This record gives sequence, C-alpha cells and structure tokens, in this order.
Amino acid sequence: TVAGTATAGADYTSLGTSVIIPAGQNSVTLTVPVLDDQIIEATETVVVNVTGGTTISIGTFTANATNATATVNINDNDNTAVNKVISIVAANDGAEPATNGAFTISLPTGVSVNEDVTVNFTTTVPLQRVLTTLHQVQLLSFRRTKQRNADCSGTRYHH
Repeated sequence: TVAGTATAGADYTSLGTSVIIPAGQNSVTLTVPVLDDQIIEATETVVVNVTGGTTISIGTFTANATNATATVNINDNDNTAVNKVISIVAANDGAEPATNGAFTISLPTGVSVNEDVTVNFTTTVPLQRVLTTLHQVQLLSFRRTKQRNADCSGTRYHH
C-alpha cells in the first residue's frame, strides 16, 4: 500500500501496486518520480508498505514483520525566500455611493501554497489628512481656551 503526506499525481507520479524482482536478482528499485508542483510546502512523505508477494510455481512470500514499511521524503524546492514574498497592487478604485475599491495581494507568479497564508497589513492615513485633522484639533482647542478665558473675564474675586 502507498500512503504519506504527498499526493500521487500532484507531488509524484502514481506508483501502482506492484513491482517484479527479476529471476536471478534479489532486489528491485521502486522509483518515486517526483513532480515539480510550484507549491510552497513542507517536506512531504511517500510511505510504501509491502504486503507480500507471489510467484507462479514457488508460492507466496510474506512481508517482513519488522521491515515492511519505508518512507521517502520529498523535499520542496519552492520553499525559498524568493518565493515567500507577498505583493499588493490596487485592483480598482472605489466610488460613492456603492462601488467598492479593491487590492490584489499575491505571491510571485506561478507560486502557490498548500496551506492558508494569513497576510498582515496596516493602513496609512495620507499626511494631508493628518495635518488637516491636527489643525482642526488645535483650532478647536484654541476656541475652547479662548471661550474659557472669556467666561472668566467678568468674574470678580473677593478677599
């Protein structure tokens, strides 16, 4: 049987279910043809479990009780710093009353991942808006101070 975290057809070419040890030989190589999937992923595994064997005239062979399972690792060539870059572009502008704006956030062309990527971001207020808001706050503060001073101008203090 074949198991593991790798997917036949996506990470490697399907192995089938049997191989032949040729007459006069004591072993055969079961090749795991690796496919380059351009997906960033952790190391994946292909696990093969030998369940037994047969011949036409000699009979049945049993699987070794302690050595019937083996694992091949498939190391990912896409899990590199150059492929782990996130970009953003403006997809479209918004307009009142009901057209939403949008951004497209993406990985490099041709690269995907085998698990969700949480993308963190911040938003920036344009400097002009910050300065306008700061000016409005200062003006409001100045008016309140002026109003308080005006309210106290007619007050008499007695000793």
